[in-house]
Amino acid sequence: MARNRVVAAVMMAVLSGSPSRMQRLKRLINTMASLTVMPDEDIISMVKKEFQYFYPVDSRHSGRDLVQNHLSFFVLNHVAIFEKKLWPQEIVVNGSVMMDGAKMSKSMGNIIPLRTAIKDHGADPIRLAIISSAELL
Repeated sequence: MARNRVVAAVMMAVLSGSPSRMQRLKRLINTMASLTVMPDEDIISMVKKEFQYFYPVDSRHSGRDLVQNHLSFFVLNHVAIFEKKLWPQEIVVNGSVMMDGAKMSKSMGNIIPLRTAIKDHGADPIRLAIISSAELL
């Protein structure tokens, strides 16, 4: 684990500062290439086990505001790096919920987080509100 901390410290040192993103990336690649510390078999095994647990991705859910950047690169990276059996099966894009013509979000303060609602009103009334607002099939 100490090796991981060294690599993380090197990455932070290389990526900090004022040069452009491309210059920082080049510096990071050169620095990482010059490191002689190779991960041992335990780390490789742990990373492989973690990867195999999460892949393939069945479904990625995200907001519509992330289609142009995160979701596009999510697809492009998977196609470029992985074989087809590891590609995501679906991407679900959620729209914004509007209230009085404004987007609802925690940052705008026009929603109540579920934990806060339960703390303030109790679990049963919240369950009833969720069930009563659900669409029946």
